[in-house]
Amino acid sequence: NLVAYAFLTAGVLCFALFSWYPIVRGWLLGFQQVTFAQPAEWVGWDNFRRLFEDPLFVTAWRNTGYFTLLALVFGFAAPFLTAVVLNELRHGRAYLRMTVYLPVMLPPIVTMLLWRWFYDPGPGLFNNVLEFVHLPAQQWLESEHLAMVSLVLVSTWANMGTTTLIYLAALGGIPGELYE
Repeated sequence: NLVAYAFLTAGVLCFALFSWYPIVRGWLLGFQQVTFAQPAEWVGWDNFRRLFEDPLFVTAWRNTGYFTLLALVFGFAAPFLTAVVLNELRHGRAYLRMTVYLPVMLPPIVTMLLWRWFYDPGPGLFNNVLEFVHLPAQQWLESEHLAMVSLVLVSTWANMGTTTLIYLAALGGIPGELYE
C-alpha cells in the first residue's frame, strides 16, 4: 500500500498545485487591491461592490451570453453539416478531412493574423469580395452589428475541425442497412 500512497500523493500534489492553488489565489485576490508598486492591500468586499455598481457589468454579461448562444448554435450546426457532407463524399475524403482539421492545428497567432487580413477594412479579403459583387465595404470588427458575428465566425472556424471529426466517426459507425 505504501507504493500506491506514494503515487497517490504525487497526483494529489500536482492537482493541488495546478488546480486548487490558482483557484484559492484568485479568490483571495478578489478581496485585495493589487498594484505593482506596493504590496497587496486587503479591501474586503469593495472590489465586488464596485463591480456590481459598474454600468458596464450588465453589458459584459449580455455580450458574453450573446456570444455563447451564437457560438453554441454555429459551433454545433456547422461541424455537423460539414460532417454530413464529408460522409457522403466518395472521392477526396481524406484530403477534405485534413483540410477541415487544419485550422485546429494552426497556432492561435497565425489564426489571428489570417482573420485580421480577412476583416481588414481596407484591402481585406471580405471587403474585396464585397467590392467584386458591387456591395459597400464593411467595418467588420468596428460595427456593433457585425463585430460579435465576426468573432463567432472566427471561433467556429478555428474549433470546428475536432467536432467535425467526432461527428464523422459517429456517422461512420451507423450501419449501412439503416440508410436504406
